[in-house]
Amino acid sequence: MSLETEDTLIAYTGDRGDVIGLIDGRPRRILDIGCSDGSLLVALGGDGETTGIELDDELAAAARTRIRTLIQGDALQATSDLCESGAEFDLVICADILEHLVSPELVMKNVAGMLAPDGQCVVSLPNVRFWTTFWELGVKGRWPRKPRGVHDRTHLRWFTHKDAVDMFTAAGLEVDDRSRNYRLSDDPMKRGNSLGRVIGHGPIRPFVTYQNLYRLRRRVPAA
Repeated sequence: MSLETEDTLIAYTGDRGDVIGLIDGRPRRILDIGCSDGSLLVALGGDGETTGIELDDELAAAARTRIRTLIQGDALQATSDLCESGAEFDLVICADILEHLVSPELVMKNVAGMLAPDGQCVVSLPNVRFWTTFWELGVKGRWPRKPRGVHDRTHLRWFTHKDAVDMFTAAGLEVDDRSRNYRLSDDPMKRGNSLGRVIGHGPIRPFVTYQNLYRLRRRVPAA
């Protein structure tokens, strides 16, 4: 395994306390789309019904030993199959996976179809309005392609907050709660990242927001 591949895999593992912080209550039937090595599902506890979807061979192999059900394959196909089977979940997690998909809108429609009546979906998305986008385009004159982070070269789609809300609305979902991760650098260990939260107010906020996180519910039609 190359150092770059190893670094990328590390970037998509972990228990994601930021995601867990948005979860309401203690859901039992949980689906994690793009579950990586299963760390997040393990962190949520093993007393419920945990299902993960993961495409990568190495990560799927690790997750298979840690969670109850592992579906290896494409997220759109897997969620479509689950919808057709009548599967229902109290919680669906999409933690930094939608930007890697060709058709995230269709996956989110499937998510809406799988949520229990009082179910929730927690989504994390990198924020393309992060200040480095403007630096790379405006000063350096090229689109950044990085091993990880906002400009991960494997991203197929790019989202601002408004883009995300449009996608959720089209899928029949609405934002129930929201949080942000602040940074000044792609490097999570970089000194000075904590200043992002300090200065993240008013018109500056979108440009030091590294990730937008959302708790979603099925949208109730107006009477």
